[in-house]
Amino acid sequence: MLNREDLIKYYEHCFPKVKSLVKKITGEYYNDGDEEDIFQDALIVFYENLINNKLILTTDPCGYIYGVAKNKARELREKRERERKRQKERNDKIEIILMVSCIH
Repeated sequence: MLNREDLIKYYEHCFPKVKSLVKKITGEYYNDGDEEDIFQDALIVFYENLINNKLILTTDPCGYIYGVAKNKARELREKRERERKRQKERNDKIEIILMVSCIH
């Protein structure tokens, strides 16, 4: 079972790697705090899989946490890409409506 000291150790050891990874993957879609949110989510997945015997540690846990964070960062980037595309489509429709209403 993980204790507080383990979590602190994982944070100190793994977080800097996850932080740079998140910024790299999310790129232009990065928001302040994304790395903390993703790291916390990855740590929760790691913990839940560990206590539910879905994960047997044979190496450094940071590799597992890093992998989960990588997937979560990709999911976040894709979500924001979709949101930006939808927003652009809405703005384009509004612009067309305004142009047509100005003509009449």
